[in-house]
Amino acid sequence: MKNRNEQVPVPGLKRGVAVLRLLEDGHPARLEDLAARSGLPRASLLRLLETLAAMGLVVRDPGSKRYRGLARVMPLSDGTASWRAVLAGVLARLAEATGQTAEWYEPSSEGLVLTERAESALGQVHVRARVGFLRTWTEELESVACIGWAFHQPADSALPAFWEWSAKGKQAKIPPKVAARRVAQARQSRFRMETNYNHNGVRRMAVAVLQKGKLRGVLALAQCFTPDADRQTARRREALTSEATFLEQAGGP
Repeated sequence: MKNRNEQVPVPGLKRGVAVLRLLEDGHPARLEDLAARSGLPRASLLRLLETLAAMGLVVRDPGSKRYRGLARVMPLSDGTASWRAVLAGVLARLAEATGQTAEWYEPSSEGLVLTERAESALGQVHVRARVGFLRTWTEELESVACIGWAFHQPADSALPAFWEWSAKGKQAKIPPKVAARRVAQARQSRFRMETNYNHNGVRRMAVAVLQKGKLRGVLALAQCFTPDADRQTARRREALTSEATFLEQAGGP
């Protein structure tokens, strides 16, 4: 058997895969941190990151100047790959059944990361959030964040000063007691939906997907405004919760 450390035909490819693996947990990292962990010169590392970003595998936040991976490297025989295939099927079915955008968020130290999504071929595409989008723990308390606080954060955690979109399309502060009540309700029902639409004309409903009592992720529907949206709520919620139950029964790594 060949030693993995011996010379390979394309060393640059090997280094690129190694960098991608450093970022595949979804946690943002600075260039300096990646250089220290990889042992690569910063100039070489920067070129690799720029290449991975051009391929849609890595994204750089211009504000924090941190990099975050948008893909994972795994063997096809890995249980994670099988579960990801199940997840892709769930999102596709959910999008087609509802005519809306189906989303999958996974918890990280900084918030909930949108790692997978699917859009209906018949639906109107107005949802701007793309794979790699970070829903932070400390800003807007919309449906996805509320589920995250209910199941990923310790129950006795102090809630930050949240805001939400008002009926007039303005950012409005949420009183601490109201925020705490919403998180408690989400913990009880495992479901949350916004009343108002955001500035892009989108509101979400979300449900927790648990595995061994812990939050595996948040399954959500990003709903664009339509005149009959409220009449569709019950049907969409049923489809969303049914697919969440299917994901839990499918298990995973």
